[in-house]
Amino acid sequence: SLDRDAATDAFLRECVEQNAVSVHVKDSLAALLRNFMSKTDANALIGRGEMFVLSTAHARKLLGENHGGVLLDVGAGSGAVTAELAPLFDEVLVTELSSPMLSSLQRRGFTVLP
Repeated sequence: SLDRDAATDAFLRECVEQNAVSVHVKDSLAALLRNFMSKTDANALIGRGEMFVLSTAHARKLLGENHGGVLLDVGAGSGAVTAELAPLFDEVLVTELSSPMLSSLQRRGFTVLP
């Protein structure tokens, strides 16, 4: 079984400890921006909507210690999930349609496929 680990607890703590005013401002700004762009683009621009699926430790437990090979993340978003999986692979390739999300992926140092 996959018990909660430190990375999962940190993500949950960060979600719970967000300032309510900050969350409201970001929600309002996202609603306004969605009149002009996709929800994904709006979230990328205001730094909202990071995903957490599993920690690197959980992925290692599921995939094995030395998984290796190539990870292809199609629709990688901001790269938060990719970053947790990346240490288990020899090469990481990502794709993303959202230009703002692409910028995030490039800042994280991922190889972005055209």
